[in-house]
Amino acid sequence: MARNLVQICNEAISDLPAKPISSIDDTNQKEARECKRHINGVVAELLAEHDFHFARRRVALAAVVNDRAGEWGYAYALPADTIAP
Repeated sequence: MARNLVQICNEAISDLPAKPISSIDDTNQKEARECKRHINGVVAELLAEHDFHFARRRVALAAVVNDRAGEWGYAYALPADTIAP
């Protein structure tokens, strides 16, 4: 069963003396502000732990001058945000 960000945050704070949140964008509630502050980093860290198929992004590569024609038929530039080819 898929969970939304609010459910995940509420599970994370369930053992703390904290109130459940109803929206991650609620700036009046400290718990919601802290969840919003940390959620992107936590998700990025979890995705980096394993090569999840759903977390891949494919792009067309730009051709560059092949300075090793004896070894390769073509050469391409890697995208700037490449983690691993």
